Amino acid sequence: QEDEHSYVLEIGDNGAGYAETLNVKNSGSLGLKLIHNLARQLKGTITRDPSKKGTNYIVKFREIEPQPFPSVA
Repeated sequence: QEDEHSYVLEIGDNGAGYAETLNVKNSGSLGLKLIHNLARQLKGTITRDPSKKGTNYIVKFREIEPQPFPSVA
């Protein structure tokens, strides 16, 4: 938790990483697609953390108001 209403989620592995020239949005990697979609759904930001070995991302987002589930008739 960054502050009372902001959060930081770090996601990564310690594998070989990937080439700097890789277009992560169109890479075909399921893991990268999941991370980008999570950040989009949370209306957050996503940044790559090159300081660590492997592939590492930081997702920052603010707390959102819960949405009620629609009624099923």
